[in-house]
Amino acid sequence: MEGLPTALVAAVTANETQDALQALGGWGQEAVTHLTTWAQRRLMQAVRSISHPLQGVYELQPHEHRLSAWVPLDVSMGALALRDAALSSDTARWLRSLSPSAELYRLKHELLGQPAHAQAMLLSGGRRVLQFDGRWLALPAGCAVLLAQDVRPDATFRVALAPRPPLPGDPSEDPSLLVTMGPVTLLIHANGTVLEGCRVLDLPASRAGGAVLVRRSAGAVEVSGPRGAVLRCDTESRVCSLTLAYWDHARSVGLFGTNNLEPADEWTTPQGEPAPSPDALALSWQVGGRCEPMEERPRCPSRLCQELFLDSTSSLGSCFRVVDPAPFLSACEEDACREPGSRAACSLAAAYVTRCNHQHVPLVTPAACVTPASDARLRRALPGQEEAAAATPCEGDRAATVVLVPDEWPCQQLGGSPCGVRAA
Repeated sequence: MEGLPTALVAAVTANETQDALQALGGWGQEAVTHLTTWAQRRLMQAVRSISHPLQGVYELQPHEHRLSAWVPLDVSMGALALRDAALSSDTARWLRSLSPSAELYRLKHELLGQPAHAQAMLLSGGRRVLQFDGRWLALPAGCAVLLAQDVRPDATFRVALAPRPPLPGDPSEDPSLLVTMGPVTLLIHANGTVLEGCRVLDLPASRAGGAVLVRRSAGAVEVSGPRGAVLRCDTESRVCSLTLAYWDHARSVGLFGTNNLEPADEWTTPQGEPAPSPDALALSWQVGGRCEPMEERPRCPSRLCQELFLDSTSSLGSCFRVVDPAPFLSACEEDACREPGSRAACSLAAAYVTRCNHQHVPLVTPAACVTPASDARLRRALPGQEEAAAATPCEGDRAATVVLVPDEWPCQQLGGSPCGVRAA
């Protein structure tokens, strides 16, 4: 614009700025309109979901200016005893389980929808999987299985469950996790010890130029990858969770599922076909070892399990309308047959708390599962385990290594390498 009068240049610049502001204002107004329409639609869906149960509770007679309501009472008044017989059994059950906080969080969940980050969980010390899309799966013991793996050629995350012999001073039979984040491969033992190669990794640690971070926080080991994948294993509750960022949508295979918000295809084999049964699905992702036969798991009724996952007065009840507690109750009663006491129930309670927190429902560990010993373990690392792990010979602790073969989707076994750690 050299040689043009200053006033003309200023006028042209002002017109361009005005046009840009008008365009920006139009985009903003359109965005607000779409957001308002979406919020109204979600609110109407939420209101409709609670209107049906209320129809059996009240009766409005506008011509007589009268509103009648029926509330079930569980008190005896002799001949005038009032019961919930006038109500349908479904409505009465709904009223008894009604919790203002639970309804509030359910409404919030209806409005906001699913979190942007997907989460799958390994429960009960490696015996169960809660998949990305909410389905449950029992795992066989004694063999290595692929839990999750990035399907892209430059795979940035890979998690496999690997059996191991117990470490000295560690009687646990819980399996280990073989984790690959970017170029870094680690072995995480059930006691929280992290090995890189044949050496115990001092935490916190940074690898790959800061792209992979490993740290210990409140009794849990956390490994974060270069694209936002985060693996967290709590040694106290025996619960591990894998959280993937929204750009990893539909980019995962393995027993954790496909992460595509389609529960129907969660039980998919490496060949891309639906598995005929849960057992067949688990065996199809086997990458090493010899799987023990899957046995039917009986249920042993437990008072603690019912207090945690069934009673309306449970401290977990605020989340009952967002995360279904029924599968947790079933798993809790199955584990009660194997592990009498509170350990199994509290492990599943911790898993439920983790799941609810992921769904934006704030919960804390139930009081029945908080002990002075557990508080101490959350504040300090377990003593002596690093030294015991360091003294373990590599040849005594082998696990399968899983890699992505571009032409042979999705996995193959390379055999047992020292310590089960070998870069892909």
